[in-house]
Amino acid sequence: QKIGRGDKWIHVKPWVKGQFYAIMKKLKRENIIKIYKAFELTNKFKEPYVIIITEYCKNGSLNSSDLLKTLKHFNSLSIEISYPSNDFSSILNIISKNIKKNVSKCKIMLIVSDLNDDNNNEISNNDIIDVIKVKSSVLVIKDHSFFGCTSIKQVFLPSSVKKIERSAFESCFSLTKILIPSSVTMIEESAFDGCSLLKEIVIPSSVELIKQYAFRGCQSLSEITIDFSKTKIEESAFDECESLHDLIISSINSTIEKVDLKQLPFIRSIMIPSSITSIDTSAFESCSSLIKIILPP
Repeated sequence: QKIGRGDKWIHVKPWVKGQFYAIMKKLKRENIIKIYKAFELTNKFKEPYVIIITEYCKNGSLNSSDLLKTLKHFNSLSIEISYPSNDFSSILNIISKNIKKNVSKCKIMLIVSDLNDDNNNEISNNDIIDVIKVKSSVLVIKDHSFFGCTSIKQVFLPSSVKKIERSAFESCFSLTKILIPSSVTMIEESAFDGCSLLKEIVIPSSVELIKQYAFRGCQSLSEITIDFSKTKIEESAFDECESLHDLIISSINSTIEKVDLKQLPFIRSIMIPSSITSIDTSAFESCSSLIKIILPP
């Protein structure tokens, strides 16, 4: 059943409807928690799915025993936290101790609108954030912004981002998916160092340089898409990536002049795009592990 009106409603089980609505109405009136539109999950999950956005929070307000008791009725819960926000560290601590441990399917999404050098340590080294969504107001993913966020599985970057700085996502051991926008021109040292579950990466042609150790230790990385005519790879950028066997060349040029796999020593298969009409002599002479070249039909 739905409660609320307009685009502000929640989906709840009928038998907890009154209790949940009363608590949320009180919290909203006190300007502690804003409730935004929520929805049911697909048929795969039959349980209700509630979205709560905590934009501001008085210290300890999420500790309400009535609120926590009611939230436990939900098998699926998604919490979106805006950053920066007041009492950010307190909000994470309360969610970690009192909510995430008691809800069987609890997803925490962080909505990031600013990354200042002074406050990045509030985000780094935590184990409860599942998804990062960066807003278009962010131009640079700063040094160590999400370092050691071991539970992050997905990252959404906007087309405003120009640079991913040193160790920005280092040691994000659970990261499986990130789309690098075509606005990015540089990926700095150790940006994705140790992201051991990252399976594939598409480097847009806008990226001019991938610095050393950028993808070191990405042990599950098996496929990379890159334009060698546009992007330079520094030494050791892909160290300890033994599973990186498949290369997709992305190029709008009509000729492959030179494919230097010195920094991608484990590549065994290369897929050539349909835009290529000619391949220069000795274009693949440095590809010592190459087994297969896939030509366009």
